[in-house]
Amino acid sequence: MKRRRGWAATDNTGTTWWGDCPRWAAAQRAAGLTVTTVVIIGRRWPCTSCELHLTH
Repeated sequence: MKRRRGWAATDNTGTTWWGDCPRWAAAQRAAGLTVTTVVIIGRRWPCTSCELHLTH
């Protein structure tokens, strides 16, 4: 498995979501969530933030 840069978005209740798309991270910041940079180890998944639904 590859290591890649990603982001963790945490809301005010402590729930955390992981993503590896910069557009996804920007959308989470705009929604008021706390976004931190993390290293993701694992498979890639389809991105729902991209218009083309690319797999990052």
